Amino acid sequence: MSQDSTLDPLVISLNTLLSNLDLPFALESPLDLTPSLLLAILESILESRLPISQAIRESRELASKVQAMKIFLGVMESDVIRLDVGLSDVDPRRLAVGEPEEVVFVGELLYWLGKKMGLCHDADGMESEMPPEKAEFVQGSAMRSGGSTSSGSGAGRILSPSTHSTLTNSMNSALSVDGADEESNTTITSVASDASQPRRSTSSAASSLGRGQSSRLPLCIHEIEDPSFLLSAEADIFESESEPEPDEDISNLFAPDAASFLACNDPDDPFSSPHRAGHSVRYNGYIEEVDNELEVEEFEASRRQRRRSGDDSQLMSNIGIAASRHTLALLNERARLLSELAKFNR
Repeated sequence: MSQDSTLDPLVISLNTLLSNLDLPFALESPLDLTPSLLLAILESILESRLPISQAIRESRELASKVQAMKIFLGVMESDVIRLDVGLSDVDPRRLAVGEPEEVVFVGELLYWLGKKMGLCHDADGMESEMPPEKAEFVQGSAMRSGGSTSSGSGAGRILSPSTHSTLTNSMNSALSVDGADEESNTTITSVASDASQPRRSTSSAASSLGRGQSSRLPLCIHEIEDPSFLLSAEADIFESESEPEPDEDISNLFAPDAASFLACNDPDDPFSSPHRAGHSVRYNGYIEEVDNELEVEEFEASRRQRRRSGDDSQLMSNIGIAASRHTLALLNERARLLSELAKFNR
């Protein structure tokens, strides 16, 4: 089967999709899918604008078109389809200049997405559950290997979820066809699930996230674990030496020091607490902007202070041990001299 015969059904399908999206365009070939038209189709399906600046949208330069296609491909695979169907292998430069292989593959994906959104249907009434997959991609090839990718056979590999969607919050849409966790970190979710549904109102559709949601990432520098390679050898030695012996009573290891408890708690103040902050509470004015560099410096300073205090306590312990040994040596010498004096007096 020639390539032209495989393109005609795709052109008809894409024209049906354009008509249902109320886009006043008619394709004569998949090569008519320019970068601006690809953006218009995806944004019409999602009912949301991609995070692309107006300057890039209006620019006629190739670099701007490539940048727009990078965002287009990233949103399609990471935030919309959420399956590894081969979009990561598509060269945005070739897509921007209209190479047949890239344009046809992306066109098939857009038509599949339109079917999942209920915007168009196949003539035979049969709809593929999985998106078309680029089974074998060769850089710079003009012909796709393995025949047409519109069969949609074979399940794609689930991608790791992105940390946050780059789209606007207006898209809480019918893409959420796979019921999952209510808490979502993205605004566009997986469409590779069962049962295509017609488009619903974005105000009433609940946004959900596909299976495999990763755990919450640390939001503050204090939530990040201290890397082991930053700890000095002295700190490791101090930690190993400070471990309790098997016969040692560890019941009071975590008891608060009486001196520090009295210093932090005023007996006359019923509201005093050992965890009470030393800063006064301000009830008016504006909240100052957080200085990230200052936060990092304070964190490093506090860590150095803790390390220095540990070294100081170890030094004091060593001084105490040395003093005890010196006292013991003096007592032994005194006992020896007294013993010799007693022998001499005899």
